[in-house]
Amino acid sequence: MVTSREAALDKRPVNTGTILAYSSLTIPITAVGVPLGIYLPPLYATELGLGLATVGLVFMLARVFDVITDPLMGLMVDRFPSRLGRRKHWILVGTPILLTAAWFVYLPSPESGSVVYLILWLFVLYLGFTLIDVAHKSWGPDLATTYNDRSRLFGWREAMNICGTIAVLTLPALLSHFKEADAYDKAEIMGLFLIVSLPIAVAIIVRFVPDRFGKASTAPSFDLAEVFQSLRNKAIVRVLIAECFIAVGVGAAGAMFLFVAKWVFNLEDYASLGLIVFFLSGLIAVAGWVKLSALTSKHIALIIASLYSALGTILYLLVDKEESLAALFGLSAVLGAGFTAPQVLVRSMLADIVDQEQLRSGHNRSGLYFSMMSTVFKLGGAMAVGLSYFVLEQVGFDPAVANSPNAVNGLLLTFVGIPSFMSLLTAACMLKYPLTKDVHERIREVL
Repeated sequence: MVTSREAALDKRPVNTGTILAYSSLTIPITAVGVPLGIYLPPLYATELGLGLATVGLVFMLARVFDVITDPLMGLMVDRFPSRLGRRKHWILVGTPILLTAAWFVYLPSPESGSVVYLILWLFVLYLGFTLIDVAHKSWGPDLATTYNDRSRLFGWREAMNICGTIAVLTLPALLSHFKEADAYDKAEIMGLFLIVSLPIAVAIIVRFVPDRFGKASTAPSFDLAEVFQSLRNKAIVRVLIAECFIAVGVGAAGAMFLFVAKWVFNLEDYASLGLIVFFLSGLIAVAGWVKLSALTSKHIALIIASLYSALGTILYLLVDKEESLAALFGLSAVLGAGFTAPQVLVRSMLADIVDQEQLRSGHNRSGLYFSMMSTVFKLGGAMAVGLSYFVLEQVGFDPAVANSPNAVNGLLLTFVGIPSFMSLLTAACMLKYPLTKDVHERIREVL
């Protein structure tokens, strides 16, 4: 049960310093997401010679592995607290696992380019990442408990995430400015960023972020019937389906962006700068999406953002792109502004669902629910890489050889078609979403 003192604290906005300390962990974590989605698949497919189809299949299998590990990690986080709290010790456990795997995945030698090598270390990498990511995300609902404050917390979290992303993307660009950097060099510097920054961020969050509800008596036991019962909640189902659509769209765009910069724009050397523009635009837009969700509601803001993203992606078909920096940067800015909305809003919506399910079942299972979301997002990302690379092979596009105009046009249509369609499906999924602000406020009053 929540004490009267905790209930009073629940209604207070989270201290900004606490939010910044909590969000700091997202900075090194971006050195996992960005390279895995953008830089590492082409490295292993092209430089290490494994091929597009093989790499796409391996990354898909690694994500499928998370179907098992994510829920298990979520259940462990909920079930086994420690004297440190419910989350901190799991982040401490996951850190050395992630650091070890990062060394092998990001710094491969040309001789280590085997399928077995990639499968082994990619699976270990995802295991360590999952431990940290599930514990960190499920910590959020405990810190911010009101409808709008959760959007604020996840908004700051996404802003810090973008700052980390920009830092990660800047490193290869800076490296290329000072030397002739190949794909190995770029992957290496991003890996070293992760290895150095992760222990620092972990120390900050463990030291400065409160982790209450740490007593063992508050930890829910595992009840499979309760899990299936929760999936009858229309809000959970809609959010998880929307998360899958979002992951496929974002993952597909990320997996093909470097190819588009090189073959469609003929501006391969400016690809990293284009990505930086993309994320800077997203950083600027975060506050606007949080404000819009407060003025309307989270699901309405997500519908607007999804429609915006679909239209923004279609613009790639309508502008002159040949060696045009203005087109590359302008389109990157347009897409970046819509990118951050789902990252903030969907996670904030899931935090509200945690309260709804706690009222129904009597247990806080934020670890399980955020692990389910993590599983869905990773599956969507895996589907995106596998689907994108499969379609590219079908249209005759091969990044390792000279491509015909038809093949390049097929690349562009795939780059536009998959993300824009996923955005439209996300918007449709949010129609008549049931967990509104008024409903959530009534739930918090009861809790």
